[in-house]
Amino acid sequence: MKHVFIVSFPRTATSGVYVETCRLMKKFYPDCLCIYEPFNCDVLEDIFTKGLHVHDRVGEIVHDYNRLPKHLKELIYENSKWMRKWGFKRNNFLGNYVEVLEELRKLGKPIVLKDVILWVKLHSLVRKYRDTLFIITVRNREHVLNSFLKWYRDRTLKQQLKRKIALARKKPYNIFNPVKLWKHLKSIVKAKETISEDHMLGLGAFYTYFYGQSRLQLKGEKLLKYYFRKDYEMFLSIVSKVEDSENVYVARFDRRLNIEPILDYILQTIRANSLEKNVP
Repeated sequence: MKHVFIVSFPRTATSGVYVETCRLMKKFYPDCLCIYEPFNCDVLEDIFTKGLHVHDRVGEIVHDYNRLPKHLKELIYENSKWMRKWGFKRNNFLGNYVEVLEELRKLGKPIVLKDVILWVKLHSLVRKYRDTLFIITVRNREHVLNSFLKWYRDRTLKQQLKRKIALARKKPYNIFNPVKLWKHLKSIVKAKETISEDHMLGLGAFYTYFYGQSRLQLKGEKLLKYYFRKDYEMFLSIVSKVEDSENVYVARFDRRLNIEPILDYILQTIRANSLEKNVP
């Protein structure tokens, strides 16, 4: 296997797997490219405008976007904006994702790619890219739901205001700084948008992709739980269809993921690949 794609559901330890996989692959392939969340505009906005993205659990994310040709960086960044303009049309989901993947592969370098939206296309991707090892992390659904609920509660207006007030007490002079005040207000609005009915931390988009757009008589956490239940069922169904493929490795876990077996398996594929190259 030449490439490693870590493609799974959000909040299933994929970022931790990505970081360790990049570290391992670069030991054997110094020219390896690590590509983080190429279809997530919120992440890429951080990377392309601020120069970095900080994950809530693993910290600053390593990536190789700065090593890509200019035209490819522009393609990936522009395509990631599908999230903001797909208009809830199924054909627009993920934008021109195949073109992005093909352009990356044309570079001729080993790739470690991690994405938590691409799982909706897993079935076709696994069949299309036989030279790619797909790592899928499957976490106990109760733990995934709890992680989403914590994520949701941290973004409610009440919780955000509570944090901002606590910050203002520590640094009261910031209240009179219009630039910093505007920055805080923008962050509140942006976080609030992520838990809107249509978005709901990405769960709303998955639901719409599979079941169509519909107005449900649910609000807040009840809506999140409903979206999650339907989305995760679909995710597990897709996993069941691909997990017996030779180029798929599924790691199931409850609370914490042991990454070592995954790295061992990747190492086995690297060694097997090296042996194949040495065969006359």
